[in-house]
Amino acid sequence: MLGIHVLGHVGVTWLGKPVALSAKAVALLTYLALEQQPYHREYLAELLWDHASAPSNLRVELVRLKKQGLDLFEPRQVMLAVDAETDLLQLQRALPELTLDTLPGWLSRVRGVPLSGLEDLGSAQFREWTDMRRSQLTDAAEQLLLGAAQRFRQVPGGEPGVARIRERAAFLGLDLPEWSAPPLPSETPLLAEILTLRRLLPAAPQGPQLVLLPGQSATQQRFLDEVISGTAWTALHLRSAPNRLLRAALLHHLAALHGTPAPAPAPDDEGELLQLAHLLVTLPRPLLLTVHDIKGHETWLAGALRFLLELRAPLLLTITASTPRPLRALRQQLGRVDPGLLHALHLPPLGTLEMLRLFPELSCPPASPDEAYMSAATLAQRSEGCCFAAQAMQQVQSHPARPWTADSGRQPEQVTETLLAELYDLPRATYRRLQTLAMLTDPFDLSLAEQVLGDEAASTLRQACERGLIAPSPETEDVVMPALEYRLNDAVPHFAFVSEAQRVALVAGLGSAERHDLRGRLARLYLGPQPALARLYAERGGLSELAARAQAASPAPLTAQWQLPAARPAAAPAQATETGRRESQTTNGYRVALSSAGLEVLRHGPPGPARGLRLRFPAGPGGVWHLRLRLDVYAAQWDLQPEVPYALGLTCGGQSQGLWRPEPGFLHPLAPLEAGLGELPRGRWVELEGQGPAGPLVLTVRAQQLALTISDLTWNSVSLLPGPETANHSL
Repeated sequence: MLGIHVLGHVGVTWLGKPVALSAKAVALLTYLALEQQPYHREYLAELLWDHASAPSNLRVELVRLKKQGLDLFEPRQVMLAVDAETDLLQLQRALPELTLDTLPGWLSRVRGVPLSGLEDLGSAQFREWTDMRRSQLTDAAEQLLLGAAQRFRQVPGGEPGVARIRERAAFLGLDLPEWSAPPLPSETPLLAEILTLRRLLPAAPQGPQLVLLPGQSATQQRFLDEVISGTAWTALHLRSAPNRLLRAALLHHLAALHGTPAPAPAPDDEGELLQLAHLLVTLPRPLLLTVHDIKGHETWLAGALRFLLELRAPLLLTITASTPRPLRALRQQLGRVDPGLLHALHLPPLGTLEMLRLFPELSCPPASPDEAYMSAATLAQRSEGCCFAAQAMQQVQSHPARPWTADSGRQPEQVTETLLAELYDLPRATYRRLQTLAMLTDPFDLSLAEQVLGDEAASTLRQACERGLIAPSPETEDVVMPALEYRLNDAVPHFAFVSEAQRVALVAGLGSAERHDLRGRLARLYLGPQPALARLYAERGGLSELAARAQAASPAPLTAQWQLPAARPAAAPAQATETGRRESQTTNGYRVALSSAGLEVLRHGPPGPARGLRLRFPAGPGGVWHLRLRLDVYAAQWDLQPEVPYALGLTCGGQSQGLWRPEPGFLHPLAPLEAGLGELPRGRWVELEGQGPAGPLVLTVRAQQLALTISDLTWNSVSLLPGPETANHSL
C-alpha cells in the first residue's frame, strides 16, 4: 500500500517502509493522492515541469519509480492515478481507539507545516495548488486535534491527554479553541434525539455516517442545525429534485464551500461522482449534508450514497422524507450496507409537557398552572406535535400567556405554506384533485370520490395513499397497551386525510368561489342520506336555504342527562421531568403517548363524524379501578353519526363503566347508550373511580378534537401505566 505523509515534510512509504524518491516524484504522487482522480500525462508533465522537455522528464520519473519497486502505472498508460493513503486519514481512523498510552505516538505524526518540501517546485499553477492544499490540510490538522481533545474531555481522567494535545497544537502554531457543543438546556425539544445524533459526530471523520429521518422538513432542518450548533461542523441543506438538477445543485454548493467555481459538467454519471468525491474529501471542515423531502423516484441517489459511504471524509449524510415510504424504498435500493454506518431516527411529535418547556411564557403570570397546562395541551393538539407549527401558532397570539384555544384563529399562513411546499413535485392536475378531496370533512369511499373527481378518482386515491397523504379510515381503531401496538386494516373501504393540518392547507389554496361551489354540491349530495352532514356543508358555504332544508330533514335530538357522579377534583401530580416518551399515531389522527408522566391522547380531526379509538389493556382480576386525569380540549357534534361522541369511556371485562364528556348536550335518536353519562370538566385535574368485573380493561374515546391526559390508572391498586423506571427502559 502506498502511503503519503502530508502533515509536515512530505514523504512516501511503500508497504509501510520509507522510500527515497526525487522531489518531483514525491510531488507527483502527493498530487495524485490528494486529488483522488485520474489526470492525463500531458497535464501532469506541464504542471510539474512547465517547459518543452516536460513529457520526457515525466517518463524518466515513472521509470525510476518502477525501478525502485513502485510499480504503480501500466506501460503507456495515458491517465495516471494512485490508490494511496495519507497520514491524515490514518490518524483520523485511529482516533476512536486513542488512549493516554497511544496518544504520544499518535501526536508525533502531526509533525509540522503540511506539504513542507514542495515549495518552489513545478509551475505557478502547482505552487498555487500547494498553497491551497496546505491551507486545507492545516485546517484539517486543527480539526483532528480538536476531535482528539474532545474525546479526552469526555473520558474520566482525560485531562492530561487534553493538555498534551494543546501543547502539540501550540508547538505547530495551530489555534485550538475549546471545541465542544454547548450544553443543551433541559427545555430543549427533542433533547434525546439531538444527543443521539451528536454521538455520531466523532465517528464521522473516520467514515461517512448515513441517517434516514422521516418527518416535516421545516422541523428537521431546525433539529439538524441544533445538532451541530457550537461544533466545528458545517451544514448544507438541499431539497430533493430530479436527478440532474440535484447533482448540479450539490456540486455548486460544495464548490461554494471551497470558495471555487463549480466544476464543468462531467460527461457521465461516473464522472460526476468523481467530481463530488473530490469536493467532499477535500473540505476543510466536517460537513452535515442533508437532502430533504425525497419522494422515492431519485434513482441516482441510492448509488451515490453507496459510493459516498466508501469515502474517507468527515461526512454525516442525512436523507429526509415527509413519510416513511420513500425512506423504506431507498433502504431497499441501498442493498447491503454496514449496519454501523446506517442509522434510522424518528423525531416524535411534541406533547404537552414538551410544549410547556418550549414556551415558558405560557406559565407566566397571570396564567395559573391549570391555564398554562391547557394552553400547552391545546398547542400540542392543534399543531399535531409539530415544533415549527407550534411556534408559528404561538407567535400569532397577541397575549402569549392567555390560554390557547382551538378557536384562537385560523391555521397560520406560515404553516400552510410549509405544508404545501412538500407537495411541490405533484402534477398540477393531481394537486387540484387533492384540493377537491380535501373539501370532504367526513371519511369517503371510492364511490363518493368518483362523484366529485370523476374517472380520475381511483388513480388520485392511489397516488395520495402512496405519498402518505390519505389512508384507510376505520370506524374505530385499536391500540394495544402498553406496547402502543397499532395495526391498520387495509380492507377498510373509507379513506381520510392523515393530517388535518395538511387537509386545511390544501383547502386554503382553493378560491372562495370554488369552495362555495363544492360545498353546495356536497350539501345537495348528502341531503337525502345524511342531512346533518348536508347542513354542515351548507352552513360552511353560507347556503342558508339549503341549510334550513337539511335541518328540517335531520332527526330530532334527545336531551342527554347526567347519570353518573361527576368527576371529583384532584391534586395535580408532582412535577417531574418527562422521560421515555413513546408515541403511536393512527390513520384517523389519534396520537397515543406513554411516558413517565402517564398517558396522553390527542386528536386534531376534521369537522365531520368523530371516529372512535380503543386502548386495550391486559386482563385483570376485577376490582376497584381509579384514574387521575384532565381534559383540556374536546369537540364533537352529536348529530353527524348515531354513535355517541365522548371524551372518555371505560370498560372492564366487557361491561361498560360509563362515558364522560364536558357537557350533557344532545344524543342522536339512534344512539346506543348502554352506560350512563358523567361530567368530565375541562382544564383541571380530577379523578374517577369505580368497580368492574374481571377481564380486559379498555379505555375508549370518540371526538373530533381531543387533548386528554391520564397521570394515574390503577386496577386493584396495580398501575397499568409505566412508571419512571419502565419508561426509561423503553428507550
